[in-house]
Amino acid sequence: MESFYLVGPNPEQSTVFQQPASDAPVAALPAQAPEEPGGPRRAILATEDRATAHSQSPPAAPGEGLTSATDHSHATLVSENKRLVRLVQTLTERIRTLESAAHENSMLKSSIFNFREEFQRHANAVTLPVIHEAEHETQLEAEATAASPAAEAQVRLLEEELQKAQLEGAKQRAQVAKYRDRWEKLKESAKRKRQQQGMLTHDHRQGPAA
Repeated sequence: MESFYLVGPNPEQSTVFQQPASDAPVAALPAQAPEEPGGPRRAILATEDRATAHSQSPPAAPGEGLTSATDHSHATLVSENKRLVRLVQTLTERIRTLESAAHENSMLKSSIFNFREEFQRHANAVTLPVIHEAEHETQLEAEATAASPAAEAQVRLLEEELQKAQLEGAKQRAQVAKYRDRWEKLKESAKRKRQQQGMLTHDHRQGPAA
């Protein structure tokens, strides 16, 4: 038995013919579509073109299977970087706040210290004259104590003179009051006399006219 392989335009349409050695009729396995002009040649060329295109296609890049894992790792790193940036910003704000509070605390301490020094300066300025005045009074008392007998005699003399002056003044005030009373009485008497004289003159003038 002899076999024949016929290639059509499409390799899948190829057909195998088997012919026995005797004169038995030829049996065809699947029937083949009518051939077009140049069919076998075109089929062979198409097969060669596909093989050439497959051989010339670029080889797959190494590590292509790790693309998804790499992308996931990159996204994780970006998220971690953002978290660290936020943490740094928060810590920076806290440091700035603490530095501002420390600066204000230092200024407050300086103000309190300056106020305390100013207060002590004024207190010393007020206390020193008081101390000097107390020392002066103590010195005067000491001098008065040293000259006490003569001073006491002079004080008694002055007290006596003051009493005499007070008595004299009382007498003079009594005399002034007496003279004032007499003066008031004299003015009243003169006023009455003038009124009486006025009335007499008026009556005298009216008498001859009547």
